[in-house]
Amino acid sequence: MQIILRFVSCVLLTSVCCAFIHAQSNANSNAQRDEEIYTSKEVTQKVAVQSKPHPKLSKKLVNSLSKYSSNPTIRLHVVLRPNGEVTDIEVSKIVPENLPDDLAKSLTEATIEAAHKLKFSPAMKDNHPVAMRVFLEYVVNIF
Repeated sequence: MQIILRFVSCVLLTSVCCAFIHAQSNANSNAQRDEEIYTSKEVTQKVAVQSKPHPKLSKKLVNSLSKYSSNPTIRLHVVLRPNGEVTDIEVSKIVPENLPDDLAKSLTEATIEAAHKLKFSPAMKDNHPVAMRVFLEYVVNIF
């Protein structure tokens, strides 16, 4: 009987410890999600982009994209965080719209990877760095 009680105690203690660790790790990500996100009209100083890397495309992808009459353009909605992170990335538009799904997917993945490498000074509100939602547009020059 004592062995069973000790085993149950160990299982309960382990569960409580795991729940605590999980709660702590989620606290940081929840704090970031709960952080207020501003628009350009709400900040006293807008984001200053320092570097905007181009998407890295394979030769095969460039050759496939060159069959279309215009340089592909991808527009993203992103949140630029005070800690320098680019989060909440959503694809807003892809031009040309008639790209096959596999090309659009590859182009989108490369563009999102480039967006994560964006370097910027955060937006400011009342002399404090804040998160700001912005559009990022990537025109991929293949010609």
